[in-house]
Amino acid sequence: MIFLHIGLIILCFYLLNKVCDEYFINALDRISKRFNISPEAAGTTFMAMASSSPEFSVSLIAVFRSGAHEAIGMGTIVGSALFNLLFVVGASAWVAQQIHLSWQTVLRDTVFYCTVIVLLIVAFWDGQIVLFEAMTFVLLYAVYVFLAIYWRRIVPSENFFYHIEGEVALGWRKISGALMGEVERPWHHPKSIFSFLEHVLDRIFGMLFINQEKYLWGFILSVLFIVFFSWQIVDSAIVLAGILGIPEVVIALTVLGIGASIPDFLTSFIVAKEGRGNMAINNAIGSNIFDILFGLGMPWLLVILIKQQNVFLVREGLYQSVQWLFAFILVFFVVSAVGKWKLGRWSGAFLVLCYVGYLAYEVCKAIGVLS
Repeated sequence: MIFLHIGLIILCFYLLNKVCDEYFINALDRISKRFNISPEAAGTTFMAMASSSPEFSVSLIAVFRSGAHEAIGMGTIVGSALFNLLFVVGASAWVAQQIHLSWQTVLRDTVFYCTVIVLLIVAFWDGQIVLFEAMTFVLLYAVYVFLAIYWRRIVPSENFFYHIEGEVALGWRKISGALMGEVERPWHHPKSIFSFLEHVLDRIFGMLFINQEKYLWGFILSVLFIVFFSWQIVDSAIVLAGILGIPEVVIALTVLGIGASIPDFLTSFIVAKEGRGNMAINNAIGSNIFDILFGLGMPWLLVILIKQQNVFLVREGLYQSVQWLFAFILVFFVVSAVGKWKLGRWSGAFLVLCYVGYLAYEVCKAIGVLS
């Protein structure tokens, strides 16, 4: 029974990412062209939303699902942020062997990210989210979008917002100037069983998304699939937590957090392997900023406006993980500074070990080894 629900979660994440990667992004891309939205604005809004749809959709479903399961959505966002910051960045540095960073870029990243996390800690302080706090998250993301669009004009140097790089990597694709293009999937083998299953799924989805020129149909159908798969993920996580007898937030911080970040990991892995390590790091950190500000802020805002009530948080296990997130962004800054703004294989391995240590801590705490 345990393996059944774990398998269902993995399958739903795979299908969720497939829909987002191959159909949702395409629909949003066509919408942005139809309404003459600039590539920069599309990258920081539509494309960012498509890339982070797993985290955002799970968070949205969790806060609206009856039974007080908000911790699943929030745990997924925080768990994904920790995975991106430590494992994705560390693995990217290991694959690229050496990534040269700009100290101005790292400093800006750290300051902006720390501000976001401090805001998150303050919001969690009293165990509930009020209208002002939810609006602050969403408005701060609007500031982020503004800076992302106009940053090159403000500071004509290397950009730390990954969404408007010359080539933007999202999901399993590369988008050049908001134009769609394919990227080779590193695990693809023409004779493998996975390739056969992928072919079958392509045929099924191809019959449903029969005409991708009809962007409105593609958008509506993609949203329906995203909601359905996210609902199944949340339901399976609830059942899995009940079977194992551990808090739902632990499942969210570990299993769901990793599952939701697989597209970001694959994206960063691909571009780091191609020698573009800076883009890999920008992708991981930029995704985190979107997830925390919009992925948490918008569901909270919708719940407060629709239900006319505050969002109450389950702080046990979650609040400490947010503090870990704050500590680890400082660790990332120190590692970068000590390495003279270079991330090599050993510093990457250190960040990965930090994540493994955090994961071991959460698991030990869940099974009662640590109080």
